Amino acid sequence: MIGTQADFLNSDESVRINDIIISPEGEAKYAVVSESALPGDERQLAFNRISVEQGDGGSIVIDASAQDFDMMPIFKYDRDDD
Repeated sequence: MIGTQADFLNSDESVRINDIIISPEGEAKYAVVSESALPGDERQLAFNRISVEQGDGGSIVIDASAQDFDMMPIFKYDRDDD
């Protein structure tokens, strides 16, 4: 799923899934998405808002509109510089 395009529900627009954040228990919590493959404006999306359509091709769909992208929290990795 990482590195693939996900389509917004009822839209021709899409985002790229750059990463998936996993809890210590192994549960997928968030997807890190962006409008392009370039790093920068990455957003955090609850993983349960992503689904894979059944059938030939199995498109990945986000339960949100393209306008919701700007309202999603900006994602930044926590980096320890110790």
